[in-house]
Amino acid sequence: MFITWAKLETGHKVKALCSNGGRKYMAQHVQDWLYEHSITHKVTTADMLQHNGIAEHLNCMLLDKSHAMLADTNLPKSYWLEALNYTTLLHNLSPSCSIPTTPSKAYTSIKPDVS
Repeated sequence: MFITWAKLETGHKVKALCSNGGRKYMAQHVQDWLYEHSITHKVTTADMLQHNGIAEHLNCMLLDKSHAMLADTNLPKSYWLEALNYTTLLHNLSPSCSIPTTPSKAYTSIKPDVS
């Protein structure tokens, strides 16, 4: 469902699916579907967080920033999800060293309104 949604949302074809080798995407019907749609399946070792360094680094960075927001505002920890959502939004609207634009603009081809 996500691959179809991403294609409709952006107009771009999904070229690769990266997963951790767990059972979810290893079923034969999923492999067949990926093959039919010319999507490469990149698999890391299951339950080995070290093999997914970029995603793990992003998760840690987003959580650290969310905790800092809560500490700075003296809000209770029950607001952690709202802080995480806002941190993710800020990350997606911020310039990136790895791409020449913001992640949001790279994904949608639309310059975000930050006013």
